[in-house]
Amino acid sequence: RASSGKIDSIHFNNHQRDSVLNIPVGQVETFYRHYQTVFDLMNEPKYQLKYRMEAGDIVAFANNRVLHGRDTFVVVHDKDHLIQWNDI
Repeated sequence: RASSGKIDSIHFNNHQRDSVLNIPVGQVETFYRHYQTVFDLMNEPKYQLKYRMEAGDIVAFANNRVLHGRDTFVVVHDKDHLIQWNDI
């Protein structure tokens, strides 16, 4: 939370729900209820932008500004790669 008490960011990933979920026990059910709401919303097609990448395409974005993911993909050529920031 920002110092104003309003939410300033959301981190939505499996690491946030692991064995070190850092919220009071009394808030766990509320957390998961809201988590399910966010999950349902982000899986609605009207909130998604899907783009089929072609050979030579690249996408770059600020990781903390865009909720992103990807569908499954098949490596067709040995030269096809997923490059992550820590690989650069």
